[in-house]
Amino acid sequence: MNHKPVSQVTLSEVNDHNRAAVLALDVLETQKELVTGNDVSLAEAQPRPHYQPRAIYMDQQLAGFLMYSPMEPLEAPVHYQIFRFMVDAKLQGRGIGRRALELVLAEVKLIDTAQELRINYVADNTVARSLYQSFGFSEIGLDQYGEMVASMAICHADPQ
Repeated sequence: MNHKPVSQVTLSEVNDHNRAAVLALDVLETQKELVTGNDVSLAEAQPRPHYQPRAIYMDQQLAGFLMYSPMEPLEAPVHYQIFRFMVDAKLQGRGIGRRALELVLAEVKLIDTAQELRINYVADNTVARSLYQSFGFSEIGLDQYGEMVASMAICHADPQ
């Protein structure tokens, strides 16, 4: 399947205006074992203001969802983690995930204290592994849930 390149991908906060649409996003049947549902993610974010759920838009059309948060300590976190990331089944294969990852990396780099970004994924997910490695993430091992954890250092540009 050939798709034209994505012209614009943006991240937006999940709010009352887009929540139902984010909940309606879905992955391919073969990917259901690889990602947690957006309903679970948004329920987890509700009582945790430090969680950062983001709607992914392609040309103003809702296309996916991701969520990241600081790891402990919350007062001056240096470690951040992307722990949810999906693109809707109907829109996969268009470079949306790659561009969304670029955008979330840029967002985390704006956090002065950020020094490291981690991402979790099912170890058998070779598509995710390849994408994350292309950005410079290095696998550091399995977490307590059996998911692969990959990490990259956050480099802040020196102010001029």
